[in-house]
Amino acid sequence: MERETVSDMIFNPGKPLRLLVILAFSLLALSLPVSDLFAQDAAEPAAAQCAVLELFIRNDCADCPAVQKRLEDYASKRGRIKLHVHNLDEPGKHVERYQQILKYFQLEDAELPVAYGCNSLLRKLRPDNSTDERIDKLLTVDIYVRSGCSRCAAAKVFLKGLKQRYPVFEYNLLDVVSDSAASTRVYELADRYGKQAVSVPVFHFCNQLVIGWISDENTGAKVEDVLKYWTANCPQPEKADNSQSLLLPPDLSQLQFVSFQSESDSDSPVPNRNDDPIPVSPVPGRNSSLGPPPVGDDDSLPPVPGGNASLPPPPGDKPPPPEGV
Repeated sequence: MERETVSDMIFNPGKPLRLLVILAFSLLALSLPVSDLFAQDAAEPAAAQCAVLELFIRNDCADCPAVQKRLEDYASKRGRIKLHVHNLDEPGKHVERYQQILKYFQLEDAELPVAYGCNSLLRKLRPDNSTDERIDKLLTVDIYVRSGCSRCAAAKVFLKGLKQRYPVFEYNLLDVVSDSAASTRVYELADRYGKQAVSVPVFHFCNQLVIGWISDENTGAKVEDVLKYWTANCPQPEKADNSQSLLLPPDLSQLQFVSFQSESDSDSPVPNRNDDPIPVSPVPGRNSSLGPPPVGDDDSLPPVPGGNASLPPPPGDKPPPPEGV
């Protein structure tokens, strides 16, 4: 009896159609990379970064459970956010870390719940829409520009790639000529951060200002270094089961939201609790003319970091930056 060949299986009308489908998909899988088969959005590369936020709570904090739930819902809805939740009543390295963060922002204490991320400390979060709005601002990059400005045009070109690599941030272009509020705001920011002169473009993000534009390699690299420091690689989706059909797109839900609970560490002491913590205004750094930022009733503005404290590690597991950075 003669042995069947592939051509016999394909062109023999008596063979099941199933063999044709299996052979076609096998050849397609060998000839094309998986990324081509399952491309989701060419405008958003796989290397896009996730924002990282930390929430500090205590057992006796009345608003903490509701705020935690609200932040988890916010992160899940917005996507590309890693949320770490730390209970300061439980021993662990996060207790020492929290004290380091307070020192960096020149605070003795802060009324909980407190969120830390993007070089900002948001105190006294509330279980209402104000928390969502404050996190929105935390994840916003404001760029002040002027029509006819060649440096602004160059910065706008750079922004196209930046949006793809850091899609979790909202990018706002504000014209200081046509928008009088933007013109006023940029000078207020310069005064707040102790800048003597302002020239567009001006980037306001992660609780700091970057003024002017030289080139992608110079100013562009500075802007991206800040965003890179305060973000992390998004978690990759789990590999699909072998039984999953090749016709179905991979499940990308793992990329949207990851929540972490801090682990206890018996070697780390728990600081004394304060039943009625009172927010302390930031103290200006030595040899600095910059005063404390205005604080509203809802404590909506984060303190300006400074003083002699070094920059605390970013949220997550990254080590602190080298000295002098």
